Amino acid sequence: MSRTVAAAFGALVVEVEDLPAYTPHLKGTVEGLNRAVEAMFLAALPGCVRQPRPGRRPGRPKDEGLLDFEDFTARLLGWVEWWNTVHQPGPLGGKTPLQAWEADPTPVREVSPEELWTFTLEDDGRVRVVFPCVEC
Repeated sequence: MSRTVAAAFGALVVEVEDLPAYTPHLKGTVEGLNRAVEAMFLAALPGCVRQPRPGRRPGRPKDEGLLDFEDFTARLLGWVEWWNTVHQPGPLGGKTPLQAWEADPTPVREVSPEELWTFTLEDDGRVRVVFPCVEC
């Protein structure tokens, strides 16, 4: 776990249970969301080479252009909004994630502006490139 993530969890007083690598069955919620992002969002983006099984969708045009960072970000934010406010996953019993969150009585602690720095990316000096698909 990175120092940034550890600091963020500490600021939010989140207990961390370190699970062994390559055990997705122990991380069902996270793995399920990762699969949903890949299948419902990333696979539909231009340039993603991971495609659904044949017959589910026509092939991609050979001259398809890739997204720039701003367009990718706008599409991702739109998908996240849809996921949280429109999508009704079966386990939530007909509720959207936002409705389930709002119905949950668990108290939420406000995070001070001084603590928010923990949610930024670590600068380790390397240049990062964002691709529209984890398999691309």
